[in-house]
Amino acid sequence: MDRENSSDDMEKVNLPSKKKELIWTCPICLTVIKHRQNIQRHQAICTLVKVKKISKPKEKIPLIFNCEYCHATFSLQKSLKAHTKRNHLEQYCLQNESTLFKCSQCDFKTTGEKYLKTHFSKFHMQK
Repeated sequence: MDRENSSDDMEKVNLPSKKKELIWTCPICLTVIKHRQNIQRHQAICTLVKVKKISKPKEKIPLIFNCEYCHATFSLQKSLKAHTKRNHLEQYCLQNESTLFKCSQCDFKTTGEKYLKTHFSKFHMQK
């Protein structure tokens, strides 16, 4: 009888299964997937997911930057800044509270003291 009791005890023990059941529902097409390895495969082939990913790119609105001192226009802000420094340096310095360095020998002007020193040594110092 001992054997019968012990076998009955073993039958009553529920061992946890190694496979955990997973149920995943695609948020796009609502397909139910039961196995983890099939989720990525489904996402790769789901036509509605592909349509969402391949949707038309947003139209870019072209930005135009206008020079406030002349009629020049630019598509990049950095191009406008370079133009302003090159062609309207005094106005640029006043607007940006920058110091304007002027050459004492010619009409050269710059926003950096090191550029003035380089200019002076290159064009006005005798060799």
